[in-house]
Amino acid sequence: MKRTVFFAIITMMAMSCTIQKGYMTSNASLQTGNFKIVGIAKGHSSTFYFFMMFGGMSDDGLVFKAKQDMYDKAKLKDNQAIANITVDNSWSYFFPLMMHHDIFISGDIIQF
Repeated sequence: MKRTVFFAIITMMAMSCTIQKGYMTSNASLQTGNFKIVGIAKGHSSTFYFFMMFGGMSDDGLVFKAKQDMYDKAKLKDNQAIANITVDNSWSYFFPLMMHHDIFISGDIIQF
């Protein structure tokens, strides 16, 4: 019986996988050369789901939390903005026990 349980746990761990995807957007007008890139801003948020449906309960979305984290860390000064925002999603599945969802958001800090 112990061998069967051990084999089942090892099999489930071997069934884990990670999926990642991302996209990029920009809302600042960067057509003219009146700016320079002065840094990179980064933010992160994550959650766990147990048995693929329990957990991760929050009033705010993960992208919102990651964006808020990015702006809190960036500490923008006058005439600065964040452009070329990239959002990366990462899902790690440990079937059927849990799922871990990460959001990474980054952007260029530009000075006008």
